[in-house]
Parts: sequence; structure tokens; C-alpha cells
Amino acid sequence: MTGATETEKAVKPIWKCLAKDCDYTTPPTLKGYEKQAGHQLYHAKRGVLKEKRGFCLIDESTGDILAQTLKEAGVKGFLMLEAPPEKPKKVEPPISKTPPVEPPKTPDVIDIDAADARRAAEKAEAEAKAEAKVEAKTKAEAEEKAKPEAKGEKEEEKEKEITTPQVSSDGFFRYTITLPADAFALFNMAKAAGREKDISFDVWVWDCIRKRFEKDYKLQVILAGIGEE
Repeated sequence: MTGATETEKAVKPIWKCLAKDCDYTTPPTLKGYEKQAGHQLYHAKRGVLKEKRGFCLIDESTGDILAQTLKEAGVKGFLMLEAPPEKPKKVEPPISKTPPVEPPKTPDVIDIDAADARRAAEKAEAEAKAEAKVEAKTKAEAEEKAKPEAKGEKEEEKEKEITTPQVSSDGFFRYTITLPADAFALFNMAKAAGREKDISFDVWVWDCIRKRFEKDYKLQVILAGIGEE
């Protein structure tokens, strides 16, 4: 065959951050995976919710998801081996009677074994715990910030109450009293039944007080003249 079909096109795997408007990518290697895990802490510190971030292995050409975990990427054969470190330049040892010791050979291929996967998992777990601490601290700071506002509202309501009787110029006492909701309900029922017309709640309460003297105390407040001596 002279040309490759659609299914034979090469896949270009790459680790990609899933946070909104973030284009951070890393190579499809173990180190690339670890860098992406560390990058998620960056979003956590800025208040991005856990369900709105994360990363996975995608096809750079099509954007299709290839794997979502390190193990899955290795099983599917998308995880690339990292290049071995460069060998140090060979330095001629000085002439010695003792035979030179050859340095250990650096393997040409680095295998990703279970130990590498375990180290990556432990590192990801530590970073997840750090993210949880950051989220908890952010939530606590928000709750602490809201407390002064609620406290200010309560103090403002308290300031509106008049706890010391105040006498106005027209002879009225002003004082904050607390009545059950039933008091207002009974007042409205009396008006609805036609018993009270064009009367305010304050006057209605005062009339009730006067009736208490007449009916329960059997007392009547009257004005009497001063007798001559």
C-alpha cells in the first residue's frame, strides 16, 4: 500500500489539564504525569473546585481522551519511556598502579515498574491532601469573613430598640415592647369583624390596658378636685 488509512494514523498522546481556559500540557511520561499532578495544586489554591479540574491523556491531534490514569496509559501502551540522562564525559584517570574502576553502565531503556507507579500514586495522594487543606482553609476564611457582617446586622437591630422610656413633647412615652404574633392577629380579626374602625394598634393596646383595670382590677382612674381647707 502506498498511503496510510485513517485508523493507521499515528496517535500523539499528551497529558492535558482539564481546568477551564488552561492549556497546560506535559509529555506522555511518568515525569509528565507528576508535573500535571503538581499543577492541580495551582488551581486548588485559586479556589477552583475539585470536580472542575484534573487531567488526562489525550490525542494532541484530535483531542480524544486516551487514558485517565497512569496505569491505564501504561496498559494501553501510550506511556513513553523517558530518555536516560546523558553520560558524563569520560575523564582520563591519572596513571596509577591500581587498575581503573569502570563506572556502572547506564541502561539504555528505563522500565516503568510497580515501584514507579507506587511512588507516583503516593505523590498524587500527598498532593490531594494538600489540596483538601487549601480548600478547607479557603472555606474557613470565607465563613470567618461573613461573621462580622452578621454581627453588625444584629447590633444594628439592637440599636433600634428603645429600652429606656422616652417622653415626647406631646406627652407620649416611647418604649420597645415585645408582643406575640397573636396580638396582631387578634387586632386584625377585630377590625375584620367591624369591631374596630379607624383605630391604630397602639390605641387598641391602650384601650385593652384600661379595660384590664375596669374588668379585672375593679378600679377606675378618675380626676378629683382638691378640697378647700
